[in-house]
Amino acid sequence: MSNRGFRIVWFNLHTENGKKFRLSFPISLNVFRELMDSFQDLITVICLFVPKSFASKNSISIHAVKEIAVMVIELLGSITDDGPYDLVDVEADNVKVSIKIR
Repeated sequence: MSNRGFRIVWFNLHTENGKKFRLSFPISLNVFRELMDSFQDLITVICLFVPKSFASKNSISIHAVKEIAVMVIELLGSITDDGPYDLVDVEADNVKVSIKIR
């Protein structure tokens, strides 16, 4: 039985402010795509009741969140079996965030 098509998305968060904190969260790529699809459906319903023009410049609009969700779904759909991917690997001050697909 092959697990070649079984991809895992790893979300890692490490902080070292006084006490060390480490959070690693694995989730199947297929499950994550289904969650993003459900999130997009929910945002689409919310966008029906929210006007497109939003006066506040300090926050992001719900329509922008909908477009970001669509882009993430397309990104996850384009992932192939070519190899592992390191999507995010950022370290600033005492915090390190990484998102990897294995």
